[in-house]
Amino acid sequence: MSTVCDESLKFGRNFKEGEEHRANHLIYKCQHGFMHPIGCFVDNKDLEPGQSFIDEATNSRHECFRRGSLIGYGYTSPSSIH
Repeated sequence: MSTVCDESLKFGRNFKEGEEHRANHLIYKCQHGFMHPIGCFVDNKDLEPGQSFIDEATNSRHECFRRGSLIGYGYTSPSSIH
């Protein structure tokens, strides 16, 4: 019997152990019955916590960060980079 994530209904479907879901720039993975954030994404680029990059086309900075056990995504607009 495979584990199903208890809180996966907030994403509109059930997820089995090991399945991933992407929403609002965060990557979640079903682990031990819960959806845990494991990283971030921007378009087709995946970021691990602690990684960032400058989008040359828009001159914007994208960052995946970890604060304690929380993982988040940050965006800096072109006007605040310089």
